[in-house]
Order: sequence, then structure tokens, then C-alpha cells
Amino acid sequence: MVEPATWRRLLGRGATHAEAQAASEAYQVLPPRLERDFLRKVVVRIDIREADATAAVTFTPLPPRLFAAARA
Repeated sequence: MVEPATWRRLLGRGATHAEAQAASEAYQVLPPRLERDFLRKVVVRIDIREADATAAVTFTPLPPRLFAAARA
């Protein structure tokens, strides 16, 4: 989850490139414990299909709120 493009998809259509870049940079420096806490807040569901070795991750619909302080 390092690439800004990943964060742009996660943050939604209204996210700017600068916001996605900021989210990417912030996530990279989080200690492991805070990474886990963050992921618990944004991941709603993970579906794993063993038959074809794929997984689908469903994110919360409101992740931009998690970065509100960074926009100020």
C-alpha cells in the first residue's frame, strides 16, 4: 500500500494526487502497530478464494476522514 495510485483508489474519486501522495508517505512511516490499527479502520471485508488463489478487499466508503488532519 505504498503507491500513490493505490491510495487514490482507496480515498475515492474526490481525492487529489497531492492527497494520495500524502497518504502514501504517511503510511510508509507508520510503526507496524499503527499500520495494523489503520488497516482495521479502513478494511471492511476480505474474501479469499482458495480455488484460484485470489483475494478481494472491501474498504470502508469514508476513508478520506482518516486524513482530515493532513489537509488542514
